[in-house]
Amino acid sequence: MTAQRFVIRLSLRWIRFVGWALCLLSAPPATRAEIVILKDGTRLHCEIQGETRSPDTGIQYYQLNINGSLIWLAKSAVDRLEPSTPVAPAGSENPELMKRLIQEGTLVPAPAETLEFVQPLKPASQTFSLRAADIRGWAYLYENEAAIEERRRIPLQAGDPVPQGQIVQVSPNTRMTLEMPGLGKIGLYGGTRIRFNEIIYNRAIKSYKVTARLDRGRIWIQVQPEGPAEGTVNLNLNSVTTNIQNGLLYAETVEKIGELDLIYAEGRKDLNFWRNRPGEAPYSVSTGQVLRVRPGLNRLPVEPASQAEEVRKNVAHWAEWQPEALAVQLDLVIPPLITFPSYRALPALHPYELILDQSLVIPAETRSLGEILAEYRKALETYKFHTGRYPAPEHGLDALVKSYNIPGWNGPYIPPELPRRDVWGSEFVYELFTENNRQYAGVRSKGPNREDDKGLEDDIR
Repeated sequence: MTAQRFVIRLSLRWIRFVGWALCLLSAPPATRAEIVILKDGTRLHCEIQGETRSPDTGIQYYQLNINGSLIWLAKSAVDRLEPSTPVAPAGSENPELMKRLIQEGTLVPAPAETLEFVQPLKPASQTFSLRAADIRGWAYLYENEAAIEERRRIPLQAGDPVPQGQIVQVSPNTRMTLEMPGLGKIGLYGGTRIRFNEIIYNRAIKSYKVTARLDRGRIWIQVQPEGPAEGTVNLNLNSVTTNIQNGLLYAETVEKIGELDLIYAEGRKDLNFWRNRPGEAPYSVSTGQVLRVRPGLNRLPVEPASQAEEVRKNVAHWAEWQPEALAVQLDLVIPPLITFPSYRALPALHPYELILDQSLVIPAETRSLGEILAEYRKALETYKFHTGRYPAPEHGLDALVKSYNIPGWNGPYIPPELPRRDVWGSEFVYELFTENNRQYAGVRSKGPNREDDKGLEDDIR
């Protein structure tokens, strides 16, 4: 009997109807709800479980659960459906409203054929994975925070699902688009890190519920239901909730963790935002305004957003963007062959073929000085690719193994066994310079005299 519902005889229907109505009006409210807005403006809070059609009359109904009772609501009386809000528990209507709907025949107890069993309803809501529709650059999935620290990542490719609960990290010089089939898209800029904690799709009201935490970076979410269909995205981002039915919302992290600027860039009507704070009124945001989310403030400011037009243009041309070419063209000047004084452990060789003294390295180093310097240069280019710049002069080569809280850092970029000193015992020199309006970085050795000759004399690049 738990998996099926026994059907009573039609002769007992009205006796059951009276008892059902009394229980419906007196039972305590449920905890989760959707909002049904009738054509006369009435708002009904309930749990929608599916749709059905009466076998006798052919009338279409929504199957509702109000305070534990399974009832039907005529679809012809419904104007539109909306997802739940934090202030609307199921069955919170007053008794007079419920009585009126029952008397009008808009709300009826769920009927069934005589002496038959009815199979249980399929759930209207189900967990869902967003899909990576497009990735231009590099993006990765991390199972949790520990996986980030341990560098256990899964490369993402176009077409891959993005499961709930996992962290998405988008590399710099990258853009990624996630798809909500039939309803809209989410765009992630380079350098963004976000965790989708919950992704639920409700078939009955064609709605997505997306709960996410944006740690850093920038995203946009665009809701555009396909064709004449209606649909809504119930978005909870860093504990701020809103319902987007048709529009464009942009979010960008600020200085402190949890702080956001939410720009309503495009839409048909104002958006309401809620925080999970008892007694706090919703925030109404119009197109072209920004809600500045600051967890420490009792009341959040709503201000004009000067970036709204830029956001609209950016999203409109999103598909045209391509990663910046990172190939560095260097006008190298090959130094002439230099003859060094002969050393017992080091033969006089061209600088790029200089072999390390095996007696000074444990374990024995087999790479030439030129090969070691080449590894440093490669590491510097990888560092710039991830962070958008070369290491700061005050951080030097230590930035290849220490993050210094630089956004996008994903090192270490050199293996621990790579020598930090040359064969003469001097630390390698990190140099950062600009030429022809372009910035370059390099590493060199001070050479046999152990003096920093600014790249001249016996310094070796």
